[in-house]
Amino acid sequence: MEYVELGKSGFKVSVIGLGTWQIGTRLWGWGTEYSESDAIATVQ
Repeated sequence: MEYVELGKSGFKVSVIGLGTWQIGTRLWGWGTEYSESDAIATVQ
């Protein structure tokens, strides 16, 4: 895994991330096209 330093804090984060802001909203299919178990499986 490759990491980069975040600002001047010395905190390191991976260069690859997983955006999850849409999980939980019906606008993106929550509850109709995918369920809580689908979301958990994706994150895991």
